[in-house]
Amino acid sequence: MNITIGYLTPGMFSTYQTAEVNGTTVASAVADFARRRPAVKVLTAYHAELNAAVERLHTLLREIAFRDWQFTLEADEGSLYLVATFSAECVETGRMMRQRTRKWRLSQHMTDGEVVQTALLAVLTANEHEAREDFTWKGERIFGPHFDVSALHALCRAGKTEHREEPA
Repeated sequence: MNITIGYLTPGMFSTYQTAEVNGTTVASAVADFARRRPAVKVLTAYHAELNAAVERLHTLLREIAFRDWQFTLEADEGSLYLVATFSAECVETGRMMRQRTRKWRLSQHMTDGEVVQTALLAVLTANEHEAREDFTWKGERIFGPHFDVSALHALCRAGKTEHREEPA
């Protein structure tokens, strides 16, 4: 697992660094980080609270089950994210590949229910994404999730819409 450690440099500049944590707790990883860099002041008050939240979030995510999916916690520049991975056929190659959802930002203050419901939302959104990739009309993925938003905007601006006439 990767965690992001925030610390103050001797000039009092806030800095973040990603650290790999394998087979240890986040708290011991932060302590080890501080030991190896005596010139910096780790923001321990922030991390003491964050460490407990990270451990709680890891526990919650380990308790979630859906098909062959895995739910993991990632950190990036001081934010925590839920990411789900699963096996699915690639629409481009037809090969089974490991797929990855978008990042779902989590807060250390979220309730257990909010975290679990966010995982459900990740599942529902990823399944909608897959459905949009698989749904075709006249051989084309007309509702595909990968269209360029500027191209969609141009289509709207060109007035390419249809409306049903209401019966009199």
